[in-house]
Parts: sequence; C-alpha cells; structure tokens
Amino acid sequence: RSSDLREEEELNNPMKVLENRTKDSKLEMEVLENLQELKELNQRQASVDFESMLQKYKDYEEEMKRRELEEDEREMKEMLELSHKKRCLEDSDSDEEIVRAPAKSAVMSNPTDILNEKPTTEIKKLKTESWERSVGKLNCKSQLAGLVVVKKPS
Repeated sequence: RSSDLREEEELNNPMKVLENRTKDSKLEMEVLENLQELKELNQRQASVDFESMLQKYKDYEEEMKRRELEEDEREMKEMLELSHKKRCLEDSDSDEEIVRAPAKSAVMSNPTDILNEKPTTEIKKLKTESWERSVGKLNCKSQLAGLVVVKKPS
C-alpha cells in the first residue's frame, strides 16, 4: 500500500522522484559504510589472539626479571672480587699491622644486620681521628677565642 502511494506520487511529481532517489542512495551508502566497518572490526578481532598475546607478555616479563637477577648477581660477584682484591692489596702494602676483627661472612642473612653491629674500639678510634682531622675537635676552646674582648660596662 505504501509503495502504491509512493508510485502514484512519483508519477505526478518528477521532483519527488529525484528526492526519493537521493534519499535511497544516501540510505544505501550508509548501510554499505556500516557493513564495511563491521567487516573491518571482525577482521581485527579475528586476527588478535588475546591468550597468546598475554602469554607472550608474561614470558617477556619473566625473561626480563631473570636477566635483571643474573645481572645483579654478576655485579655483586664483581664487587665482592674487587673488594677482596683491594683488601689483599691493602694487607700486602701496609707497613703497620692493624688488628682487625675476624672477617665475617660476606653474605648476611638480612641486609640491615650491619646496622645492628657494634663497632670495635679500634674502628671508633679511627673514625674519631678522621673526624678530628677533617672538622677539628669540638670540645677544645677555639683558637680565635682570645681575640674577642668583652666590653666592660663603665
């Protein structure tokens, strides 16, 4: 029934025919564009395998952690060897023998254990001597104290 009305209207008015054709063409173009967008979306979704992508990322993260651990271990070994070599050189080059505490294990159970250690008196003495050489004694009178004269009230 609606198509009959449309045909009758088109026969009487050529301008209406042109308008209807234009509307139909626009509608058809919109439908084709939407269809094309859906096809592209489906292709993108079909080509992406989320499980394998997540697995690859997880493997990549594990590999990076493993490399970091290996690098840290390698650097730690190098530092320990270097400190051991330095200590050996210091021991062999020194003229005076300093009494040292027995060497403790290189690997402590907890990194903060070093904070709980009590320094020996020899180490304390060396530290205070070093401090006094660099900063000066704090409990002595200043050398400039004699230059300042307090004004007496008259």
